[in-house]
This record gives sequence, structure tokens and C-alpha cells, in this order.
Amino acid sequence: MKQVSNSRKKLILKIISVFAAAIIWIFITYTENPQTDVTLNAVDISLSGESYLKDNGLMVTEKNSIPDASIVIRGKRRDLIGVMGNVTASIDVSRINKPGTYNLKPSFDIPSNAVYIAKMNTASVTVTVENIEKRTIDVKIVQKNADKNKLYVVESVPQTATVSISGTLSDIQDISYACAYVDVGTMSQNNDAEYSVVFEDINGAEILPINDFSSDITSVMVTNTVYDKITLDIELDIPSRVSDKYAVELVGQTTKKVDAGIKDKSAADITTITNIMNFDGISLDTTNYTLTLDVPKGLYIPPENQKVEVELEVFEREERTLSVPITVTNADKATYLLDSDTVKVRVSGPKDKLTPENLSATLDLKNTSYKPGEITLPVQIKAKYPDITVLTKKVNIKVNIKETE
Repeated sequence: MKQVSNSRKKLILKIISVFAAAIIWIFITYTENPQTDVTLNAVDISLSGESYLKDNGLMVTEKNSIPDASIVIRGKRRDLIGVMGNVTASIDVSRINKPGTYNLKPSFDIPSNAVYIAKMNTASVTVTVENIEKRTIDVKIVQKNADKNKLYVVESVPQTATVSISGTLSDIQDISYACAYVDVGTMSQNNDAEYSVVFEDINGAEILPINDFSSDITSVMVTNTVYDKITLDIELDIPSRVSDKYAVELVGQTTKKVDAGIKDKSAADITTITNIMNFDGISLDTTNYTLTLDVPKGLYIPPENQKVEVELEVFEREERTLSVPITVTNADKATYLLDSDTVKVRVSGPKDKLTPENLSATLDLKNTSYKPGEITLPVQIKAKYPDITVLTKKVNIKVNIKETE
């Protein structure tokens, strides 16, 4: 048997030593739990001290735009694994006492004494602070499906008339109402019910505040009173304060009928609404107007149905005295002579319509005795158009009845 040389023995020992060292190094690496660094890039940032801000009438805005924080933590692997997902960050805003933009240093909470911060990638965070604004708005009831209720008109009255809201100016400045939507399509009995509210602008679009927002209420109690339904005609009645100054002609009217509820039996025989409340601010030319019905006593018309859209042609009135030819009627058996063939009539209206052709002057001899002699008889004056007003209240003429040959 050959003997192994010393050099070969040494080589074999070296290989065994290197292999053993590798095994020992791997064992030590996994059993000694060495320190290492881990980067956390999505640490949520919370705010502390907001109650102090609120006491000073302030609030942090655009919280959703505050970014996550990033830090590098160091510790042994086992300890790092234990704190993963539990590291938090916060910003203290309690020392802020006026509106503005601030760069604040975040503080971090690591739930282990064996892990510490090796590096703060997020050194500061920008926050914006604004004044808390407050407003008081009306509670508005919006009825749904009222047209589907064929028997009744429902009056819905909120038991809370106004609501206080608070938030940033940009969030609340366009809020006009706290609206509750009441479905009256099948309602047939008086009732009280609770409805949630939404906040809307003047056009009825819902407003969803971006920042913290508060209101006195989130719902409102509504009293619903049911009335028997009738349908009324709407006829435009020009008030004298307008017709004395202007000649007004109705060109178009979008709504000619309106549903009303009978609150009092004495109003059951009303068939037409002619009174219009607001005729102020009228202007010359052809213009569209929104007019408000003057609801007769004993009836209920929902506020949203009290508006009537009309198109009016308006002329400034002019006054003139016209000589109008007289037309004699029922004179078959009489021979007569008029004191004048025309009468003077004072009228007002649109300038281009104030002509004798647009007036009639009628002398009716039907009820005369046709005895010879001079008598005084009334002349009836009529205008061809409704926007011409006859200002002369009484017109008489002398008639000389002659003997019949």
C-alpha cells in the first residue's frame, strides 16, 4: 500500500478547513441575528393637536395631499420583522395660532427599543391651515313624484328651519340649502317623518366638501299635510301700477294651469288665479319674466309651483286725443242730424296703435222715441286692442231728431 505524501495531506486539510469555515459562517449568520437596515417608504402621517387648532378657530386643509413619510430603520433581523407595519408618524399642529403654510418635522413611533432610525428621508412635511368659517343656511324641502299623486297636494314643512354649518370658505361658500327629499307620490295621510339632508348650491347641485365639515344636523323631521287636489287656470292680470305706465302684451306663457290643495272649503269653488305678485323691474321691449302667483286664501300651492315664466312685449304708454268717427246703429225709423260726425276721445297705449282706426264710437238709437227735437245721447267708445286704454270716461253728443215726412 502506498503512503500518502505530506503535501497531499496538507491540501486535503486545507480544503476541509475552508469547507468547515463556510459551514460555520453560514451557521453564525443565521444564528447570531446580525444588524441590518430596512427602508420604509409608506408610513402614514397623522395629525395631533387638532383640538387646539379648533379652539382657535383654525383647521388643517387638504389632509389627503399630505404625503406618506419615508425612513430607514436599523436593528437585528428578528427585531425588524417584529416592528414591520407598526411604525407610525405624526405631526403636532397644536402650536399653530394663525392661518398659513407650515413645514413641520414629523415624529416617529417605533414599538421596539431594539430598533432605531438610521436615516430620516422625510425631514419635514408641508401643512396648510385656514380659518374655520361658519354660516347659517335654510332647510329646503324638495318633493318628488308630486305629479303622480292624482288625488292630493302635500304641504311638507321642516320642523327645523335653519342649519349651522362650518368648514373652510372654499367648501361652504357655495352651499345654499340643506335639502331633504320627500316622496309624496303615494302619500294620502298627514304624517311626521325623518329625512336625511344633502347640501346643495343655488342650482340644486350637491356639494361634497373636500375638507373637514360639520353641521348641526344630518337629518330633519318633516310634517306632511295632505290636501284634496284641484287644478286652476292661470290668467295674467296686469296690475294698474304697470298698465297705467306701460302697454303690456302677453306673447307666451309656459304654464297655464297649476295644481292646488284645498285648505279651506270656502276655496273649493275657485277655478282661476289672476293675481300676480311681482311686476316690479319691468322693462321695455320683448322680455322673459319669472312671475309669482298670489295664492288665494284657503288654497295651498307648493312654492316651486308658484313661479310662472312669461314672455311680455312692453311699450311705454303715450296719451293722445283722437277724433273718432261716429257710427249710428238702429236708426231705421228716424231722421236725425248729429251735432258732430266725430267725438274727441283721450286714449293711452303704444304709440303706433293710437289711431282713430283702432277705436270705435257707436251711437245706438234703438231706445229713443224718435220724437222731433234735440236730445243728448251717450256714445259708446271701444278699443280694438286690449293694450289701448280709453281715458275719456263719458262721451255724449247732441242729436236732433226731425219729423218724418
